[in-house]
Amino acid sequence: MNEERIGKLLISLYSKNPHTRREAVEELGEHIDERVILRLSEHLDDKNKGVRDAIHQILYEHSRDFPIISETLLRYIYVSDIEIKNIASEIIVHIGQTAIPYLRFALSCDDRDVCKFIADIMGFISRLFQNGTKARA
Repeated sequence: MNEERIGKLLISLYSKNPHTRREAVEELGEHIDERVILRLSEHLDDKNKGVRDAIHQILYEHSRDFPIISETLLRYIYVSDIEIKNIASEIIVHIGQTAIPYLRFALSCDDRDVCKFIADIMGFISRLFQNGTKARA
């Protein structure tokens, strides 16, 4: 896919039409690079569940290749929407130990509940990878 097409699809992520956004996500999912994965991670909180689910699937599948998305996903740990928070944490756990430095940095937050949630994610990663398990959380 050429750069012009990717650029148009990235712009389509801002469309008011959820069908257009989902189609863009699905097509972008076939041409993953760091720019695309980071942009998709910025849209994990899309208002449309179908779009969110498509982004979730792509991020989960490619997250270990691009652990840098941990930094973007951490912003969703602070939201009140538990579904978005859990999706982000699931992907971070899937990334595994390379997400730990981002999580450690985030532990300096002032919100005790968020800090506990981050600590829980870190503990879950440690347990999964100590046991050699890399299964979906």
